[in-house]
Amino acid sequence: MADCKKLKHCAFFNERMEKMPTIAELYRKRLCHGDSTECALYMLYTFLDERNYNVDDETCKKIETLLHHVVPTEILRVKEIVASHPKPVNKKQISIAS
Repeated sequence: MADCKKLKHCAFFNERMEKMPTIAELYRKRLCHGDSTECALYMLYTFLDERNYNVDDETCKKIETLLHHVVPTEILRVKEIVASHPKPVNKKQISIAS
């Protein structure tokens, strides 16, 4: 599998893995260099990307806290935020030819 597309920006991978080397290696193999779609941080970064980082202040505070404290297996914490903010619908203008 390919490396996670969010690896370059991942706070957990780049800042906190060294504090827990044994578990970090498991996360790295399974999520960072495996199936990143099962990673809470990947979900959070994808959520932000889909919205072009445009979220309300309350959500922004929750996300900033999560980015610095959540570990990859805490998917439920991320899903709570994502579920309360449905993906925006791209509205297209429809022209009707007469």
